[in-house]
Amino acid sequence: MRYKPLPLAEIARFNHRRNADLARLAAGWMPSDDDLAGAPTLSNWIEYMPRGETRPFLMRHLKGHPRQIDGWTQTEQVLAKGDGWVRLHHTWLRLGPPDAAPVGAEAEAGRGRAGAGGS
Repeated sequence: MRYKPLPLAEIARFNHRRNADLARLAAGWMPSDDDLAGAPTLSNWIEYMPRGETRPFLMRHLKGHPRQIDGWTQTEQVLAKGDGWVRLHHTWLRLGPPDAAPVGAEAEAGRGRAGAGGS
């Protein structure tokens, strides 16, 4: 699968939606099940903070993303997180169950298996 850059108009739409979502979250709104119905799901996930970053990332098994193959992934920075969901720069993710016992080095450094980029 070859990476295809997004058109600038689509990037602008993503940015507008992200900013509107973050403003609503800051005002106390939370996404409903209906809001998250089409969102990809990340399961067996771990949260980690790469060196030099100010926001956490997530990694593990992604399913249902419109531009990525189902499988292992590392996300973009988590901008907001709630019960069963996260807001990333470009999308919402539904959170399945976390990894019960993340591997220490992988969790700490955000290293591990090579995989697809952020969502």
